[in-house]
Amino acid sequence: MGPQAGPGGASPIVKILRNIIGGGWLMRGSAIVPDPHPTGRQPALAADQKTTIRTEDVMNDVWFSEPVVIDFEPSGQHKVSSCFEAIECLDQRWPRRARDRAWRSANRVCRDALDGLRSPVEARKTLRKAAKAAGLLC
Repeated sequence: MGPQAGPGGASPIVKILRNIIGGGWLMRGSAIVPDPHPTGRQPALAADQKTTIRTEDVMNDVWFSEPVVIDFEPSGQHKVSSCFEAIECLDQRWPRRARDRAWRSANRVCRDALDGLRSPVEARKTLRKAAKAAGLLC
């Protein structure tokens, strides 16, 4: 037997769902919790406060079918398994002398893959091509 309709004519479950849909609630994992900012406005930060946003919370990574192994001479080999890892390598580890047209193309295609504009296959292929052109491909 299902829930009985209350004095307002709607069952308690329907009332709960209306409140949730009406706003003021958030999903946290599998739990429904009250929204601490139901007006949609975040409280202002003090001048000395910093916000930290983890990249994993902002974008979904795009994984390669097989990692690309790149040899960064002083630090050794590095397995690149996703577009995000590829962008990190291209921006932070790539030698300055090898930042050429192939490097720019790999950077652009990996970023496009994260945005859903290119496939992970294209991103992996252009990363391999840039690593080969730079003499870094294992």
